[in-house]
Amino acid sequence: MTLSAFLLQGQRSCVDDRDAQGVIGTPGGDAGELLLGLAATERVRGRALEQTNVLRLLEHHTDTFERSYMHSDIHAMNRLMVDGLRKDDRVVPHLGVVFAAEEWRAWLGKPPRAGREAVLFHLTRPTNIGGGHLKFAITAGADYGVRLELAEHLLRAFPTLRRAGAPEFEFVILGGDHVGGAVANVVVPGDLRSYTRVPLVSPMVAGHQMFVNHPQVTSFLRREPGAHLARADVVAAADTAALADAIEAPGQQQAGQTLGRLARGLPLFGLTLAHGSALVVRQTGVV
Repeated sequence: MTLSAFLLQGQRSCVDDRDAQGVIGTPGGDAGELLLGLAATERVRGRALEQTNVLRLLEHHTDTFERSYMHSDIHAMNRLMVDGLRKDDRVVPHLGVVFAAEEWRAWLGKPPRAGREAVLFHLTRPTNIGGGHLKFAITAGADYGVRLELAEHLLRAFPTLRRAGAPEFEFVILGGDHVGGAVANVVVPGDLRSYTRVPLVSPMVAGHQMFVNHPQVTSFLRREPGAHLARADVVAAADTAALADAIEAPGQQQAGQTLGRLARGLPLFGLTLAHGSALVVRQTGVV
């Protein structure tokens, strides 16, 4: 896919090894990048963002870029339902007959008003977060440069906006376990341009899994959303360059933290796009 097409039509998926479709991977996917941008905005502004600020910024972002992706997994969703919601007296009276997975999904999409705050509380508990990157940002915020409250604001904003009628906020539930046997960094030679074609790579094929990361593409794609935050009147236009720096360096640090936790000891490969659609694969080290 060309970068220009991807910027307006695609979604950045997580590096997670359990996705069976072709992806452009970055830690946490769109949600991880949004959290990175929000944390950078706080640093440049010199003051914290509140929940209302985060909701407005996410709406503004999706009005322009159309789609935003966050994922969980089946294990976290089971814990949410069985150990969280079914044991919470604030929620139980409003559950009714909810058993099958599709019934739970429909109920969580529009929980009764009286139970909504309790649902948001449980969605921000680390044990109920199925995306490793966002969970680590909650549990090891000092290593990620992210305030706990800011990460919680983002986790609450996604379901709140979906419930309000914004299907552009995509919530994907992945199945299975992390059994990835490698980490793949996908690289496109030369400078990236809007017309550059980038390979989408599937993390899971024929029972084999790997963590897929597009660091070079991710850096390129951060430019537009980063500048867009400045246009949202959150930071001054003169601070756009400072905001870009405040996104890129922590982004690389966070990627190292997440892959180090999810894939420590696994072989690291470079997948370089050659002529046409061929990929040259070389092992470059160990995570």
